[in-house]
Amino acid sequence: MHYLLTILLTILTTQVASQESLMKVFNSVDPSYSQELYGIHDPSQFIDNQDGQILVNTGKENAEGYNCGLETWRRDSANDNWKPDLCLVQEKPEWINEEMPEQGGAYWAPDFTPNGHIVYSVTPGFDEPGSCVGLLKKFGSTWKDIGQPITCSYSTDPEIGAIDPSIFKTFDGRIFLVTGGGLIHMSELDPNTYESASGDWFEPGHDDWFEIARGPMGDNNEWGDTDPGWIEAAYIYPKNEFYYLFVNWGACCSGIESTYNIRVGRSISPTGPYLDKDGVNMMDGGGSLLLGSQGNEIGPGHAGIWTDKNSQDYISYHYYDKNLDGKSWAGEQELNWISGWPSVIIYQTSKDEIKSEVIVMLGDSISEGVDWNELMDKTSIINKGVGGDTINGFLDRIEDVINLNPSKVFIMGGINDLIEEVDIQIIYTNYVSIIEALREHNIETIIQSTLYTARSSINQDETYLNENVKLLNRRLEAYSSRNNIEFVDLNSKLSKNEILINKYTTDGYHLNAKGYSAWKGQLKRYI
Repeated sequence: MHYLLTILLTILTTQVASQESLMKVFNSVDPSYSQELYGIHDPSQFIDNQDGQILVNTGKENAEGYNCGLETWRRDSANDNWKPDLCLVQEKPEWINEEMPEQGGAYWAPDFTPNGHIVYSVTPGFDEPGSCVGLLKKFGSTWKDIGQPITCSYSTDPEIGAIDPSIFKTFDGRIFLVTGGGLIHMSELDPNTYESASGDWFEPGHDDWFEIARGPMGDNNEWGDTDPGWIEAAYIYPKNEFYYLFVNWGACCSGIESTYNIRVGRSISPTGPYLDKDGVNMMDGGGSLLLGSQGNEIGPGHAGIWTDKNSQDYISYHYYDKNLDGKSWAGEQELNWISGWPSVIIYQTSKDEIKSEVIVMLGDSISEGVDWNELMDKTSIINKGVGGDTINGFLDRIEDVINLNPSKVFIMGGINDLIEEVDIQIIYTNYVSIIEALREHNIETIIQSTLYTARSSINQDETYLNENVKLLNRRLEAYSSRNNIEFVDLNSKLSKNEILINKYTTDGYHLNAKGYSAWKGQLKRYI
């Protein structure tokens, strides 16, 4: 009886989220919004619909004729620009009037739930205590507010805020809310009412609420509500056997002065503990850097993930455009998964802006086997290592590399060619073709020596194989000297007596952690 009454009350109190053309609203504002004034802030994950893709984002200040609580934007495909779509929640839900009568009508940091509902946060502003999480349920092509908050907090402690919510589904079909600023917390939700499992709002130490992440410690080994100690914008993405927690560190909402950056940790349980790549618990300030400012994109934040028809993942976020006086916009980049961790690849950033930032590591499985951004403490290195590839294969892929418009390309390969007994002249000729193609596009090229091995191949003994490695390297070094190209002799550190040093290798060909660390030392002056 209680269950039926709850459902009935929810239906009766559900309020239609009024919606009209966002462009119509923009045109009615005095002065009207021009395209130069368009902005997207705190975007949701991108989702597909029958017309392409849509996102929902934070509403703007309700003034001068603008009266949208939230906005949706649309695009026909991933290759098209975002365009204004709908203005949502023009009439304030009654529960917001009751909880925060002075609230201005703009709602923050929405996200789509797995079944297309919209979860959002409500606050009276930056300087007033209090925050709530609301939900718009999807009915056909419209969304309706459920008539009550999922959770609220009125504590003066900023760590007990209910902001930046998102909802995810676990591998076994349960749904969880994750929210918070300063302290990220989560709870399982009732799939029908969207109340927390206990029906209670968050309180520290509550059995049904889980505390999963805090920001980095400040200079005094304390957490705080200002940069650098702040954390917010939590988003959890289940993939394979892990749950990945994406969060933002740093300061938001300051245009090109923003220090926002996206961090990540993972857990085998939806409720944690979430650990970063170094095994540090995110409750103890852990969080591996995934994406920071690059080129014209300053302060990336509010991560989401979408997947195209070819199963390629993309990470979405907002950023402040350095070229447009800090205007906020939605960005995205390819997301690859290397050794169980997400890794960013440049996607839709202006080529002219990223040329001074992006570095490509072009190689075979030896290059593929490490997260270069983590190794070199960078965020703009693109790993183009492919297991088993040859120099001829590199040449086949060179247009993909050029299209990334990198500032530098580091090349290391050739061992697979030699194992396959490809003639050294052919390997050398393909190498030269690659270098010439890169130089035609003013891309700096750094050649790295082919590594010696510490084992035999099927058809060649170790001595014969390494003799050919030496001959190839001599030709590459001579070519580099004649053409004013940097040549990095990796073997001077990683090999002895023309044999790969055992402490640096796992199998005689591939490198272990010590090997990659030694490689890093050889590249420090170039990266």
